[in-house]
Amino acid sequence: VVVDSRDTVTSMCLWQREGDSFAGPRVLLDHRCSFHVQKVHAHPLFTPDGNKLLYTSDKNGYGNLYLADIPEDITQLPELVLPENYRFPKIV
Repeated sequence: VVVDSRDTVTSMCLWQREGDSFAGPRVLLDHRCSFHVQKVHAHPLFTPDGNKLLYTSDKNGYGNLYLADIPEDITQLPELVLPENYRFPKIV
């Protein structure tokens, strides 16, 4: 599972399924999207083989596509460290 976020958390984070639960979140990258318009939301998408992640960012001022490698073992990635009182938004 990949999640893009903004405001307090600006990282592209990965969770990996382990049986009935998920390990993570692990930080894959800092997407640096401005979210000014719909075209520059990150819109992450795994490649069919699951080895790379395609996403959009306007980190250099223009909306561009980027392709990031995903390690086989996501425990090689740093754990997401959140502010002490941070709560993930509720999904309804």
